[in-house]
Amino acid sequence: MPPPSYPSGRQYLSRLLDSNGDGTGTKNIILDYRDPADGIGETDYFIQPPAGEIFLITRLLVHIRDGGSFDAEKYGNGVTLTTGIVITLKRGAAVEVDLTDGVPIKSNAQWAQLCYDVAISTYGAGDEYLHARWSFFKGGVPGLYLHGDDEDKFVVTVNDKLDTLDEHSFTVQGHNVSRNQHGELIR
Repeated sequence: MPPPSYPSGRQYLSRLLDSNGDGTGTKNIILDYRDPADGIGETDYFIQPPAGEIFLITRLLVHIRDGGSFDAEKYGNGVTLTTGIVITLKRGAAVEVDLTDGVPIKSNAQWAQLCYDVAISTYGAGDEYLHARWSFFKGGVPGLYLHGDDEDKFVVTVNDKLDTLDEHSFTVQGHNVSRNQHGELIR
C-alpha cells in the first residue's frame, strides 16, 4: 500500500526532530545541555532531507510534559532557561533564518509570541502538558522549504538544563515535495 499523500501527489511528512536529523537519533529533549563542564553542551535537534529531496515544512508542534503546575515565567514546571531555545533554518552550518528573531524561548508563555495556538492541559491527577502549534503556512507562505542538495536543516537548538522535564519534543509536519503519491522520487 502506498504511503498517504495529498491529491497533488505530495507525500505527507510528520516527524519528530532528532539529534541525527534523519529520524534515527534521540527525540526526547530532556538532558543537561549546558556547557560541557556541567552538561553535554549545546545540541541541535533537526530534520534534514536526503540529497536530491525537498521537504516543505508547514508547521511545528511543541510538546512539554512535566510534574506540577506550569508557570508563565518558567519553562515546564519551574525550569529556568538562561540561554533559551533558538529555532533556525540552516544551510550546512550557517544560519540562514533565525525564526525566533534573536529572542530565544525562555518561558512557557513565550511560545505564544510565535504560535497562535498554545494550551496547558491536565488530565485529572498527574503531570501537566504544554502544546503549541506554529503554522508557517498561516504566515503568508506555503511553508519552509528544505533542499537536501543544499544541506538545509530545520533546527531547534538547546543549551540549558532540561533534565527535570518528563518529555520535551518537537514535531514538524508538511510534505516531501520531491516524491509522488507512490513514494517514488520525482526527478
